Amino acid sequence: MKFTVTCLVSSVNSSLLAESEAVTKEITVANPRATVQNLRATVAIQFRLKVVAFEFRFDRHEGATESDSAAPSSSPSAASAVVDFGDEKKLLTECGLQEGDHLTVVPKNYSSLSAAGAAAVTASEASSSEVPATKRVRIESRGEVDAPAGQNDLFAALREVVPDLTVLRQEFLANPQAVMERIERNHPSLFQVIVQNQETFVTLMNNEQLTKAAQSMLHGGTMGGDEDEDEGGSLECYITSAARSGDSGDFDAADLAELEASGMHVEEEDEKKIQALTELGFTYEQCKVAFYLCHRSIDRASNMLFEAPPEI
Repeated sequence: MKFTVTCLVSSVNSSLLAESEAVTKEITVANPRATVQNLRATVAIQFRLKVVAFEFRFDRHEGATESDSAAPSSSPSAASAVVDFGDEKKLLTECGLQEGDHLTVVPKNYSSLSAAGAAAVTASEASSSEVPATKRVRIESRGEVDAPAGQNDLFAALREVVPDLTVLRQEFLANPQAVMERIERNHPSLFQVIVQNQETFVTLMNNEQLTKAAQSMLHGGTMGGDEDEDEGGSLECYITSAARSGDSGDFDAADLAELEASGMHVEEEDEKKIQALTELGFTYEQCKVAFYLCHRSIDRASNMLFEAPPEI
């Protein structure tokens, strides 16, 4: 789904921006099962905002005129009657959003700040010179990368720049805005790749097991052999698939089936190693998932089983 999103939140202090300072861009959410939480994570990355520092306001459906819109500054109750953002675990389609909808991002607790915000907007408009009503965000205007980067580019960039994905995950969950600003400032090429692979990156950061498996894949062993490359590619494909399906939680039976469907069928030698892992006290399914996510390494699979066993 594509949305036109206007941001009225400052990336510096999360305060309300004047309309003349608004940033508008088109955001695409490819995952058909994306939730409002997924949209929130995407918007936070695109506009470099704190994840919990803003709220969504529905403006209008595609094709509706400005007079038909439910402008957040004037009639939030009318907006809520069209689109319900109350339960962020709902699918985007379930909350009333449609392809091409126009949304506005406003500061948290916007309703209590609306009067002061309106005054600030009016004062700013009165004193400002000719300023475009909308501006494209910095990551678009730079134009450093023209073609979309693939999943291999993301993992290659992470391998080159990030020594420990688990540490990056902890920092990102604590303050995604600060992490993205640091990456943009110190590693602009990695920042561009992350922007082009947002759903995969967010899925990786939200899932502790996938992060540990990716860390093991990138830095835990020799990555030069064909077998390692094939197995690493399988993990990359799985993480990308999880991003598209909206599954960023723990492993379950469906995940196991997807792993098998991706070509990870048990061969005789693999079967012996998986059976050896079951002697640690974990189920066969847990051992199988850990074994393949750790690219057939018994040592790394055993560590995963003890530290973050797949919940199947």
